[in-house]
Amino acid sequence: MKTIILAIVLVITSSIAFSQTITESEQSTILRMREDEKLARDVYTALNEKWNQKVFANILESEAYHMSQIKILIDKYKLEDPVAKVNDQPGVFVNPEIQKMYDDFIASGSVSVLAAYKAGAEIEEIDIKELGEAIAATEVKDIKGTYKYLLDASKNHLVAFVRNIERMGVNYEPVVLSKAEFDAVIGSNQ
Repeated sequence: MKTIILAIVLVITSSIAFSQTITESEQSTILRMREDEKLARDVYTALNEKWNQKVFANILESEAYHMSQIKILIDKYKLEDPVAKVNDQPGVFVNPEIQKMYDDFIASGSVSVLAAYKAGAEIEEIDIKELGEAIAATEVKDIKGTYKYLLDASKNHLVAFVRNIERMGVNYEPVVLSKAEFDAVIGSNQ
């Protein structure tokens, strides 16, 4: 009998050691990041359909992949996927703040190709800021690693949008990042 009880205790103990819990803040950040990546994908899809610019086509594919990376975390930590809640309908979000951002970016990006590039750059600035904060707020290795990967991608995307803006003869000024943060991103990716 002691052997059976000891075996049960060992099984329970080992399963607890391998399952990791995350804080409510980490959970809400994962869900926010899932919708942030959907926001980028959906905006770039709509703006690509309107303007047929290669930069949108290239980056929206990356955003779809980034969504799948966050979905891995959602599944692992058994969270309720906000994208599934809306059946992944383009331009539809659970988070009202993200819904407003989508509506605003579609409106501003529909004015001209330049405005569309600026909308893309601002989305990437928002992602860079939020991902930096999310990385600082967690010590969970798989979450931190995923966020670092997404951060590097957002930096590359920002550079791509800024490059396209500058090709139109316009100097892009950061909207969300400080000038120093922006210059660090642009300078490190030149």
